[in-house]
Amino acid sequence: MSGIVGSRLNNRGSGLIGSLGTDGQVLTSSGAGAGAVFEASSGFDVSSITGATALGATPADTDEFVLSDAGVLKRVDYSYIKAGLDYLGTTTISSGVSTVDITLDTTNYGSFKFMLNAVLTETDTDVLNMRYSTDSGSSFADGASDYGYASWEQRTGAAHSTDFDNDTDTFPMNQGETNIGTPADESTSHEITLWNNQPYPKVLCIGGGNNASANFAQWHRTAVFMTASTVNAVRFYWSTGGFNGGTIDKYGFTK
Repeated sequence: MSGIVGSRLNNRGSGLIGSLGTDGQVLTSSGAGAGAVFEASSGFDVSSITGATALGATPADTDEFVLSDAGVLKRVDYSYIKAGLDYLGTTTISSGVSTVDITLDTTNYGSFKFMLNAVLTETDTDVLNMRYSTDSGSSFADGASDYGYASWEQRTGAAHSTDFDNDTDTFPMNQGETNIGTPADESTSHEITLWNNQPYPKVLCIGGGNNASANFAQWHRTAVFMTASTVNAVRFYWSTGGFNGGTIDKYGFTK
């Protein structure tokens, strides 16, 4: 018969008998043809997930994780623990292109950050610029009063300088005295934050660059995009020439 016989567990017809366990133990197979035994539970460990299918992507907001809350196992959605700043990809700039346009996911992200790395130009004494779009890149604002900006710059071996313009058709990201040229050792890099808040989106640009004369400059620039609409694309371009390389990393601040 099956059931508990004395202090042992009998499985009908199998001839297999296992001893009863104690509090907290679980019934565990001892292998084919062997009696089942009670052993201490191994709990949840790395062996529980080893060999499982890898997700291979950023989890969805409703994907769940298991954690210990003061010793009590609980599940939690990814939306509660994910970072507020998401990496959204890298644009590699090809030589010869005149503009680099980047569309923005304004449904899921409220503000954005761009990391411009070792951006090069094809033309000497050039200035890197930024423009905005409110129609997902179909057009970019270039009216005479679409931008306002102010800046501070410090250059090697020279006094610091300032620059501003309340009515202009673009946002220049490096000042004239540190124009970048064509030699391979000349480049500019920027960290740009776009706050897509209303009534006017705002930009902070912190950057640095060097030219062939071993002059290095750092600059701190702020701009206002004079639009009452959400910016959903941006354009980068040089004033007189095309690009000659560089990358742009894009990040989004979740809403």
